[in-house]
Amino acid sequence: MIGIILAAGRGRRLMPLTENIPKPMVNLKNRPMIYYTIQQLLGTVDSVVVVGGYRADVLRRYIESNYMDFIFRENKDYGEGNITSIAVVRDIIEKSDGFILMNSDHIYPPGFISLVVKQADYVSAVCDRGRSLGSDDMKVTAEGTRLISISKRLHSYTHGYIGVTLVKKSGLSDYIASLDLILRKKNWKSYCAEDVLQNMAAGGKNPLVLDVGRVEWYEIDSPEELRRAENEAGYI
Repeated sequence: MIGIILAAGRGRRLMPLTENIPKPMVNLKNRPMIYYTIQQLLGTVDSVVVVGGYRADVLRRYIESNYMDFIFRENKDYGEGNITSIAVVRDIIEKSDGFILMNSDHIYPPGFISLVVKQADYVSAVCDRGRSLGSDDMKVTAEGTRLISISKRLHSYTHGYIGVTLVKKSGLSDYIASLDLILRKKNWKSYCAEDVLQNMAAGGKNPLVLDVGRVEWYEIDSPEELRRAENEAGYI
């Protein structure tokens, strides 16, 4: 299994911190945010792929200086939907025996990813419950363990998506087929990674919802969220 870290975003809401460095390189307790994502994957996956975009040169230097065996890919369309980052690693995905898709600005408790890997099956969207969700949060409607819909625009939902998708070997061909349907659209660059899951559900190949209940995790999009993680995430 491989780990794929989406790290191409501009991070505009973190300005001026991201004026000269990409969002994943913003410091959280004296380490780049992406460091914590990488730590989740080490020892859990066979290889790691990092997809950079904005100021890819800065991120590439950090990765190549500290993680010699990682694969780095550059997404030059980083200003579009983040499905463009998946597109640049499609060839790697196809040759894999499964993968974990993560964001570089999400912080989870130590060992969290290794635990969900053991629980995941087919194509699993990792979700929580009991969290207050805002307009920018990804929402999920499930029936049992079947994902029915996933979107930020859902008015009725059962779960919140926490930014991790696991694709086991058993679900790889269905995931790629769903991805390819989107990549063939004229406006494919406007899509997001979660649209692949929605497309699967619409086609009757429903992904699974891996419900982790309530877990202390942080998404960092603004200086306020950065300060909150620094002050509250005692496990960092």
